[in-house]
Amino acid sequence: MGLEDATPIAISYWLYALEFKPNTIFKQKDKCKTTWMHPRSKHWHMIDFIITRCRDKMDIHSTRAMRGANCWTDHQMLRSKVAFRIRQKHNRQGTGKPTKLNIAKLNTISHRQSFEQEMDSALAQWEDKESSTPDEERAALQQVVYNTAKTYLGLVQPQQPGAPDSYEQKRPSPPESVANQEH
Repeated sequence: MGLEDATPIAISYWLYALEFKPNTIFKQKDKCKTTWMHPRSKHWHMIDFIITRCRDKMDIHSTRAMRGANCWTDHQMLRSKVAFRIRQKHNRQGTGKPTKLNIAKLNTISHRQSFEQEMDSALAQWEDKESSTPDEERAALQQVVYNTAKTYLGLVQPQQPGAPDSYEQKRPSPPESVANQEH
């Protein structure tokens, strides 16, 4: 149902549900909640409201009438203490999608054996170089292993939206007896 199809009662209820009146929720004396005095009966009434969105209700600390000698005698101003929280924008630069190695190639024995030979030759070349600290040595070893695996195995291609996933591709079709059964 769109907004153009809604009845006026539904629209007014929807707008009422979205708004929030903070001066109706705080526990205070009545003289701090009323803003206007009737001239004849001298009764105080609440005719002024501060209206905010429901999602911003945590930002409002208090709402009360300002009583003082410098205000009017039959009308009081309404004051609300608000703490605005403005979220900062995060600019994420230089962060790409993490790359995954295509380890599905290692399922066949021939690929696995040739990968082991490739890794052995890469590690034999790496042993010739010496690093000064264990941290540098570990980082160099990690780089050699990752680069060798990346060149041999390759990277996994990202799944396109709407493309069938691997479960759908591997799912066997039901047997004829089950497919022809009536429910």
